[in-house]
Amino acid sequence: MNVIERFLRYVSFDTQSAEDSDTVPTTAKQKLLGAALAQELTEIGLHGAKMDEYGYVYGWLPATAGCEGIPCVGLIAHMDTSPDAPGDGVKPQIIHYEGGDIPLSERVIMREADFESLKKYVGRDLIVTDGTTLLGADDKAGVAEILTAKSKEYGHNIFLVSDEPYRDIVFDGKTVPYPAAFYPHTLTCLSFSKTLSLPGERLGYVAVNPACEGADILVDILAQISRFTGHNCPPSIIQKAVSRCLDATSDLSVYETNRNLLYDKLTELGFEVERPGGTFYIFPKALEEDANAFCMKAREFDLLLVPSDTFGVKGYVRFAYCIDTEKVRRSLPALEKLAAAYRK
Repeated sequence: MNVIERFLRYVSFDTQSAEDSDTVPTTAKQKLLGAALAQELTEIGLHGAKMDEYGYVYGWLPATAGCEGIPCVGLIAHMDTSPDAPGDGVKPQIIHYEGGDIPLSERVIMREADFESLKKYVGRDLIVTDGTTLLGADDKAGVAEILTAKSKEYGHNIFLVSDEPYRDIVFDGKTVPYPAAFYPHTLTCLSFSKTLSLPGERLGYVAVNPACEGADILVDILAQISRFTGHNCPPSIIQKAVSRCLDATSDLSVYETNRNLLYDKLTELGFEVERPGGTFYIFPKALEEDANAFCMKAREFDLLLVPSDTFGVKGYVRFAYCIDTEKVRRSLPALEKLAAAYRK
């Protein structure tokens, strides 16, 4: 993955900060990029790659033999973007600049008269947005440079396994880009049990980008892996049915209604929580440090929650709202009682 491919991937993450927040980081969504970067650092061979509870990502490369006594060099970049303009739904585009104004979209023009520094870049390729969002280049370009510099030391391509069962479950008219469109060595995984709301159905696919190194071999290997793990050959009738639903999703308006009910009640009760832009989960911060203990307490009020420890982050709990709206409404009084138990 070269530096441009990495950068285009990183700007797809919304890492907008919030000036009125007193948490670290100021928005929980920044940790989504942090987790992805920690995984990427591990994949390229750095030691001790991890993200801590505050969203800081670390990794280190051991010294070359014989150079252990030489002072270390630290490469640092930040992940958050400014709250002054939208940070989600970024639509990056690469243009070859030949001077003059740049039409970012039908309605937005970047005028040379307003940006005199553009004259320095005549004859070069530029990465820009469509003018409706930030690009986030001041930070994510630095992150891309660091990751690319380290990956070059290993002398081979890095394969990106993109797990995307929730890619199509997004709200507010937004879309999520396909990483495979930006990086050729991508394997895309999708589960119809999520997009079509078919819990328990082990039906999906792994798509190998045709431009991926060894694509033909990977397709054959993945078919064999599927057989050995027992997730092969679902009934032919459901395979035929799902083939007609490739561009369909379940009724997202139900999820969106449920999301709003839970988010409004959680914020009303004083929970620290990010408003989900998609999926059918919401992750508020537990009302005590131990999320497992909080989940056990919730059971006293017939609320079944999942501690975030399962997903590599401590102190939060997961609510699932892929149920009918009436059940969500019935859960709200129990949620009020749970919150009240921590105010005593």
